[in-house]
Amino acid sequence: MNEKIQALISNYIRFLQEKPSNPDEVYKWQAIEHFEQHWDINAPDFYEMFKEAFRKKDNLVDYRPFGILEALGENYPTKLKELLGIVYGADDFYTKLGKCRTFTENVIDDLKEKSNINFSTKIDERTLSFLLTLKFPNEYTFYKRDIYTKLCEYLGEVSRKERKYEHFIELLTEITTYFNNPELRQLTSNFIPQGFDEPLLLAQDIVYQNMTISSEKAFRNVLDKIPKHWASVFFYKLGNIIEDLALEDTENQVFSVRLDEKSLRYHIGKRICLSVSPKEFLFITGREVDIPKLRREEFERPNNAFLYYQGTPQHIETYYPDIKNAVKEEIALDKETYPKSYDNSYFREYVFEKKYKVEFETIESNMTNQAIKPTIIDLLHYKHQIILQGPPGTGKTREAKRIAKQLLGLNDNDSLEGNEQFKLIQFHPSYSYEDFVRGIVAKPNEEGDGIVYTAENKVLAEFAEKALEVYNTESIEEEEEIVVNEVYDITEEFKKFLNKKRENKEEFFFDPIERTVVFDKIENGRLFYKAKGKISSISIFDFSQENLNDNFKSFYENIKRNKGGYWEIMTDYFIQWADIVKTYTSCKSIVKKKKGTKPFVLIIDEINRANLSTVLGELIYALEYRGESVESMYAIDDDNSFTLPPNLYIIGTMNTADRSVGHIDYAIRRRFAFVNVLPKELEGNFDKNLFKAVSKLFIENYDEYINNTDTELKRAKTLSPEFKPEDVWLGQSYFIQKKYSDGKDVPMSIRWEYEIKPILLEYIKDGILIDNIKIEEQMQEIKTLVYENNPS
Repeated sequence: MNEKIQALISNYIRFLQEKPSNPDEVYKWQAIEHFEQHWDINAPDFYEMFKEAFRKKDNLVDYRPFGILEALGENYPTKLKELLGIVYGADDFYTKLGKCRTFTENVIDDLKEKSNINFSTKIDERTLSFLLTLKFPNEYTFYKRDIYTKLCEYLGEVSRKERKYEHFIELLTEITTYFNNPELRQLTSNFIPQGFDEPLLLAQDIVYQNMTISSEKAFRNVLDKIPKHWASVFFYKLGNIIEDLALEDTENQVFSVRLDEKSLRYHIGKRICLSVSPKEFLFITGREVDIPKLRREEFERPNNAFLYYQGTPQHIETYYPDIKNAVKEEIALDKETYPKSYDNSYFREYVFEKKYKVEFETIESNMTNQAIKPTIIDLLHYKHQIILQGPPGTGKTREAKRIAKQLLGLNDNDSLEGNEQFKLIQFHPSYSYEDFVRGIVAKPNEEGDGIVYTAENKVLAEFAEKALEVYNTESIEEEEEIVVNEVYDITEEFKKFLNKKRENKEEFFFDPIERTVVFDKIENGRLFYKAKGKISSISIFDFSQENLNDNFKSFYENIKRNKGGYWEIMTDYFIQWADIVKTYTSCKSIVKKKKGTKPFVLIIDEINRANLSTVLGELIYALEYRGESVESMYAIDDDNSFTLPPNLYIIGTMNTADRSVGHIDYAIRRRFAFVNVLPKELEGNFDKNLFKAVSKLFIENYDEYINNTDTELKRAKTLSPEFKPEDVWLGQSYFIQKKYSDGKDVPMSIRWEYEIKPILLEYIKDGILIDNIKIEEQMQEIKTLVYENNPS
């Protein structure tokens, strides 16, 4: 141990030689000094004194358990004073900890009701060590469990299951016996305030600096784990937020790196606003935003924001305006501009100096080149059905075919014609369920005269049947030998466990205090529960076989990652069951895993021209629960069942300018993901001048938008306030130079007179474009432009 401790001190000396002021950690000594200057147990306004004394707590304590103290002070200041009397009393550390927990348990119900905050944590070793260190820094010091664990590992000590803090102090005390180094004393005098030379705190800082890694290395360790196109979306959208809100490099913006979760996080104060990891995006929105299927958490401060989990790049693209507005609200609320110790300086520099633009420019240019955005392919794998929506002429059908080719592994120049894995149909107002799914047809009676009526599969059912056959018979299977427990079907076993509790008449309140979350049932691989009068559900995937395979390592990481919300509460029941399962004897088993299968792609052009509720029928359920059988109203060979397999992808196109078509109701809308396909400038045989002139009938900021397509469109004065530009703005395909069959160019004047102008006149007739003097002038200018550049 002697050599290892000497190595810790030598590393620390080298660190201080490079950074004499210890800029990232000196706040610990400053917090103690500030507390000593302002603490007064007899202050007339105890709560105000408390807030000021602990103002420099920063990252020294978890804000959630400390929030209990803050709420006590705000609502019951005498009880806070009583609690701190226990903390600063004569008992030993763990006696104090027990008394503090008992005290808070006795007041927590009243506190929740009074403050309208659902406290989900309790006072722990870190919280108590923080409170004691500020007042008695010669006896105690700040504590983090992960630093203790790393120190034990480094020194070859066995970390204790209980009384960890006590062991941590013992190890630090041993380190202090090596503080007879003159160079160490000289270097620490540069930043430690006079009179606050506390050996335990210096030992803690030496360990902390040695057990953590540099900001750049930490940042790179995480960034390398995140898919490149996910990271690209994260940084470009974060850059857009900073540019759109004109944010300066201020200290209330925090850029943190979570090595345990492999995530990069952008905070305002302590509030997470945008985060990316290899598995998900986290993002903030206002409370008026409701995103189906994503788990969300309410922030403790009321009437402010939701934090959404399980996001994809498409969610960040789609809800960017809501994320930006929520960040703006957070900045207005957060006044804590002092430095945050959990800020990663290299991450901050990477964003504000726009280093990401160099690293990800190839990915971004590919997204605007011939390749389909990876996020759309990811979205299809996640959702299975999308709708490309936009005004006329934006190339929605062409884009749908390109996406289909990429899914099918084809090149852009390959033909889809005759491909058995591809089908394209077009909806129209008279299209029905009987045309699309199954219907009754009349056929000659093969056994005699007349005709017979029989049910048969139509376009979708026939195509889905082919895809299902491939899915069931041609899936690539791979044998893998893994260690598993004797229980294989985790969903069924967990279901039996909960139902047994129900049969024993045990209460099913996941939160025994508030009694607001009640187990309901397990169905279709999801756990359903009642929360605040509503039925909600969570995928049993979170409790999947993987947790058994890796001895529950992933499961406990999930608990840490998903702190807050009902998920955390439900884990209490799962842990009870898991403890039983873990006692089973492990065995080796050959597990067959489906690694992939041939995709089938159905494009539905003009999907909103039909009455979708009538056309889809029971498919509304089948779209969401792929691979599960639904009952059709028509039976074939006495079998009503029908299945949409997971390898069938549906891409719809929708003209947002057509108001004559049916409305897509919410039940259908939430089963599709909607992707905007907006007008854009093209290169080559494209009339940019005419496109720009016509575009100015719809938007004011044409040049700004073309240079940065993330720019919010500004409605032109000639466009009715009832319409959004992105719904009606005439697309680029009308301005492409066409050719006759003999190869000669078709004059743009022909396209103007017989394609572009009629649509604009129809827009004026329908009140989309406002018929006034300005539009007459602009139409005349466009006509002059056409005939001057394209003489007939």
